[in-house]
Amino acid sequence: MGRYPVLRTQKNDVKLLLEDIGLNLQEFEWNYQQSEISPNCEVEILVHRPTGYYFKFDADMENTDRVSIYTPGIDQVRESGRHGNWNTQTRDIVIWATSLKREVDAPDLWAAIGQERQLLETSSSPETSNAPFSQQEQESISIHVREVGEYLKRVHQISDHNWSYVRPRLDYLVESSARLGRKDWLNIAINTLISIVVALALPSNAASDLFLFFKNTVRTLFGGTPLLP
Repeated sequence: MGRYPVLRTQKNDVKLLLEDIGLNLQEFEWNYQQSEISPNCEVEILVHRPTGYYFKFDADMENTDRVSIYTPGIDQVRESGRHGNWNTQTRDIVIWATSLKREVDAPDLWAAIGQERQLLETSSSPETSNAPFSQQEQESISIHVREVGEYLKRVHQISDHNWSYVRPRLDYLVESSARLGRKDWLNIAINTLISIVVALALPSNAASDLFLFFKNTVRTLFGGTPLLP
């Protein structure tokens, strides 16, 4: 069985493209795999180990075309393209690497749903009162919300630009505690956390930790409800 390798200089081009897009080169490896176009031929494939996504440098030996097969694509799991030379094939590599970076950086909101679900169940439970917060509880909320902000800055080291998005939303939680019932306030707080997770593009483990931290900080405000253990 013959092999259709990627030239060393072309691999160097790929390295530079991945670096420019901000991907971690240590997470990639080169392998050979059976061609999907040409029988009895192995072609090179670049695999992103943490996700299993890849770019396959396939070839149509009969028509001497370069064939790109890659996942993920712009809006599909798998896309492909045919090219007559290396320069045009690099366009596919850029599309693939950009799409991969998008998927790697995207927060997995479903992974954080365990902590979020407990909060949602508490906010919708008939056992959760919608009575207004006392003055002492409002002061406690101000402290807890400030702790959430400090947690974000300390653990996730958010930039000044991102803090300018987060701060007014946290300030609103403090202000709204003076006029909203506790159940209504909790719903607003959950939506605020979700918006922060999306805006900061927090990874799934960080999003889950944020919900857990928030749940623990407001535990005493909902001490009578079994759904905030």
